Amino acid sequence: MRYFIVHVNPVLHRTRFRGRQYSEHEIVVTMALHVVGPQRPSELSRGLGVDKGTLTSVIRRLDEAGVVRRRPVDGDARGYLVSLTADGTALVDHLAEQRLRGFRELFGGMDPDDVDAAAHGLELMTAHLRDREADRADDPTT
Repeated sequence: MRYFIVHVNPVLHRTRFRGRQYSEHEIVVTMALHVVGPQRPSELSRGLGVDKGTLTSVIRRLDEAGVVRRRPVDGDARGYLVSLTADGTALVDHLAEQRLRGFRELFGGMDPDDVDAAAHGLELMTAHLRDREADRADDPTT
C-alpha cells in the first residue's frame, strides 16, 4: 500500500490546473461526471461513497472554479443536476495528459511483458469487482 500512496496516488489524485490546486475529492467528482454525465448530488454521493456534507462543499468549490454547473431539476424545487462545463472538460483533458506522463515515468523502464501482465491483472480485478457490484445491486438485502 505504501508504494501506491507514494507513487501512484499523486499521479491520479493531485493536480494543479490554471493556477489552482485541486483536492482528491474534487478530482474524483470531476472524473465521475466525465464518465457518467450529469448527476444529482445524492447519486454522486452513493456512487462515490462520499458523505453528502463533503460532497456539497466539493460541488460548491468546483462551481466557484467554473468546473461544474448546477441546473435545476424540473418538478423538484430543491433538486439539481451537476454537470461539467467546458472548463471541467479541459480539466479532465489535463488530468488524462498528466496521468499518461506520470505512468510513463513510473513504468517506462518496466519490461513490456510485465506491463501487459499487470494490465491484464487489473482487468481481471475490475471484471470481478464489476460482477460483485452487480450482484450486490440485485440483492435486496444490501
